[in-house]
Amino acid sequence: MRRRLGWLCIVPALVAIASIQTALEPIEKVEAAVSATPDYPAATWIPASLANYSYANRPHDRQINLIVIHDIEGSYASAIATFQDPARAGSAHYVIGAQGQVAQMVQEHDIAWHAGNWDYNTRSIGIEHEGYAWVPYTFTGPEYRASEQLVASICSRWGVPLDRNHVIGHNEVPDPDNPGLFGGSDHHTDPGPYWDWTNYMIQAQLYASQLPSPPHLGPDPVATNGATSATVTWQSAQTCRKPITGYTVTAQPGNLVQNLPATATSATFNNLQAGTAYTLTVTAVNPDGQDSFSANPVIPGRCSTARITASPASPQPSGTTIQLSASSSGCANPNYEFWVDPPGTTSWTQLQSYSSSSAASWNSTGNPGGAYRFMVRARDSGSPGTFSDGLGTYDGYRTTSYTVSPKPCTSVTISIAPPNSATAGDTVTITGSASGCPAPQYSFWLRPASSSTWQQLRGYTSSPTFSWNTAGQPTGSIFVGVWAKDASSTGAVAASYDSAASSAYTLNGLSCGSVTLGSAPGSQSTAGTTVTFTGAASGCPNPRYEFWMRSSTDPWQMVQTYSTTNTFTWNTSGVFAGTYYFGIWAKDASSGTSTFDGNAAATYAVNAASCASVTVSATPPPPIAHGGTTQVTFTAIASGCTHANPLYEFWYFNGTSWQVVRGWSATATWTWSTTGVPAGVYRFGVWVRDAASPGIKDGGSMGRFDSTAPATYTLN
Repeated sequence: MRRRLGWLCIVPALVAIASIQTALEPIEKVEAAVSATPDYPAATWIPASLANYSYANRPHDRQINLIVIHDIEGSYASAIATFQDPARAGSAHYVIGAQGQVAQMVQEHDIAWHAGNWDYNTRSIGIEHEGYAWVPYTFTGPEYRASEQLVASICSRWGVPLDRNHVIGHNEVPDPDNPGLFGGSDHHTDPGPYWDWTNYMIQAQLYASQLPSPPHLGPDPVATNGATSATVTWQSAQTCRKPITGYTVTAQPGNLVQNLPATATSATFNNLQAGTAYTLTVTAVNPDGQDSFSANPVIPGRCSTARITASPASPQPSGTTIQLSASSSGCANPNYEFWVDPPGTTSWTQLQSYSSSSAASWNSTGNPGGAYRFMVRARDSGSPGTFSDGLGTYDGYRTTSYTVSPKPCTSVTISIAPPNSATAGDTVTITGSASGCPAPQYSFWLRPASSSTWQQLRGYTSSPTFSWNTAGQPTGSIFVGVWAKDASSTGAVAASYDSAASSAYTLNGLSCGSVTLGSAPGSQSTAGTTVTFTGAASGCPNPRYEFWMRSSTDPWQMVQTYSTTNTFTWNTSGVFAGTYYFGIWAKDASSGTSTFDGNAAATYAVNAASCASVTVSATPPPPIAHGGTTQVTFTAIASGCTHANPLYEFWYFNGTSWQVVRGWSATATWTWSTTGVPAGVYRFGVWVRDAASPGIKDGGSMGRFDSTAPATYTLN
């Protein structure tokens, strides 16, 4: 039942837009939360979470004229913990406990989130009380007394009258979203039927009668200027119990003074010096004191205000020409400049520089749809500008919003020249023609018939034609498409286009008529030579080449896949002597064949490279005594080699089989350590082959070589 009635005061008592007001708050809020002392001396400062209230500068930005009474529906400690929880999104300025203890959690100049109505939050101070709205006798005497003394202090310090129009319960706060309902947006019922309003108000007024009742102004007065005058307006000052007796308004420089009755809310000073900055100060007076606030500086003769209107009225479809009209006050000879801010940006673009003309026009054709802002800046012809920013100087300005509705293209047609088909390499002209939109833009697309994926040929521009260079494009059956959308449209279909059209088309490929294949050097060479094969195709503008080869006994194998490179380099080092066969395939880049348009073949003979003989010697020469640590170096010398730097391999016979002790290398020496080797006769061998030779002789499982030499070594 209680939850249905919405009486839980600290269960989010928020207004719908409170969180918006705190999106950007100055660092002073953080500093204040850390270093603040209570506004009410009898309170203890216990700050609420920074996430639970809005920074403000009351009374300079807003007047405080309400006190809202709440109950906690729980304990004093639970309310404090709740308002310190950053996820709670709720707070009150004060929390009062059953023992009369008072905690201040939000500074009075800031806006606590307690009423469930943003307007009431901005001009009130909220006070939570320990207890329950629907349980009798839960509000204690010490608690009432502490609260009565607190509201009396607020009355004295802020001028909030102590009557039931200005001291209200949470249940009396209107629902901002539902007229006729109360208790804020969540329909709270606190402080409930057991709150003793009669005695509470009597005692609060008694306490207030013992405190001073000076006047309190707020918010700051507002000053405006005329050509030689300045006017200041203000909101009537408040007082706790002693009425305002009058106002004194001063203008500086010049020490100009006006004394006005308590009913006054504005004052005008005439015959001021044009171009001079004046400060106007309002002072409210009563028997207990006075309060003074200064207005914004004003300069007579400057354009203090600017106004702008747009015709025809917003919204209008794209293609509409919008007429802007400006006016101003406070200056005899106003000049105007006009600006526009497109949707989704904060970048102003000048439409018309300063001139005496109060009118400008803007054609929406070709501009994106959305919400625009127009701005007029006014400056008197004799003024350098009261203010300045990144756009220049001005005396006054005003903006207005305007919506341009997109006007999408209703249809589009496509035409292609030459029609129906073309040969790869031709230039094909594709043309789109859109209707129903004032500023069409076109994008062109291609899809092979064998694919479901469209490829973009050109992004959106205002040009309705696209010249397509078909060289190197896939041939066969294709589809060509055009997308159209108005410049004001983001795309009525799938956020991509307003309308689309396509047409089937055939792109015929070119064929390479003939192919030749040559080799260098000549048609034969010795193993180790680098041979370059070069192909040449005719009859095709974009030939591609693929190279193949085989030996006299092996099948064909591809050695270089299709590319624009018409050469293949073959290193014959390590190649067996014999005849080799080479082939080249050629096709145009546009060709639809999977093999070739034309081919050619050539043979090439590789002559053997070899070493005729090899000798080997040992240092020191045998025999030597065993049991020592002698290092024996075997040195091989090859002769009759085709190329310099032959390769050597050293072998050792272990009594049952030969084993390699050092593999093929260009090093002609190998060192044998005799340390620990018993006496006996040991057998060694050296193989040699030309650096470009695979070995002209076959050693079976031991490998290939050109020539060999044996060696023995005796340890006595």
